[in-house]
Amino acid sequence: MVYRLSGLLLVVSAVVGLIGQVVAAVRWQGYYYPTEHLIGDLGVTGCVHLRDVFGPRYLCSPGHDWFNRGMLLAGALQVVAAVMLLFAGGRHTRRDSVAGRRRVGVLVAVAGMCLGTVGWYPREGMGGIHDIAGMAYAVTMWLAMMIAVQTTSHAVDRGLLPVLHGRYLNWTIVLLLVSIGGFVALVVLGPFTNLPGFFERVWFGTLSVWTVALGAALWRKPTWRQHEQRKWQRRSERDAHREEIDDALRKAVETLDNNQSNRADQT
Repeated sequence: MVYRLSGLLLVVSAVVGLIGQVVAAVRWQGYYYPTEHLIGDLGVTGCVHLRDVFGPRYLCSPGHDWFNRGMLLAGALQVVAAVMLLFAGGRHTRRDSVAGRRRVGVLVAVAGMCLGTVGWYPREGMGGIHDIAGMAYAVTMWLAMMIAVQTTSHAVDRGLLPVLHGRYLNWTIVLLLVSIGGFVALVVLGPFTNLPGFFERVWFGTLSVWTVALGAALWRKPTWRQHEQRKWQRRSERDAHREEIDDALRKAVETLDNNQSNRADQT
């Protein structure tokens, strides 16, 4: 139950953050170009002309409260979900525990705090803190994804359930590579093209998608536990059946050898 609630909160946090962005973009004064404007531009509290490494832009976001409060709420929900993941499974057996949940939970909690900081400090007032918090959010999420993949690969050998299972593992690897690629493209190509917003959305958007994927994996954890238990049971039954066959073959060979020895003695 705790795993499922943690997963649900992660999904809700990603949806809340997305809603804040969409509403702020719809209420934008003038034309908001997702490929050119950065995500943080939506949180600017006044109408200003801003110049940075990505060029000059006119920013006017009457819906900035939607964006900033959405980031705050999304970050808070992510922290709560991560704390629940940290303390989940305390009364469970070893086979019912999720591998790597503590390390992943700590990193996801730190990422949630960084996400809330992005909403607390708008770009035009505290641009340095805003950008540092955004970068810290991405790095901690990358680390969480890497650890989730690593622990999943060793979970079965340790007799634990993986934090990611089935297709969620493959999705995590793909999203991790895409997110890192988006960041590299933003740094290398962003200042020289009209696509910094696109690259940033590839960078950050995939992290939100992974938040949903992690939430879905945790939501399905009880079902996956039953699947794993059935698989372990089938494996045990298969091993027992193989042992029965081996015993039967061994007895048959022994009987055949005894019969041949008796015939030899009679002759």
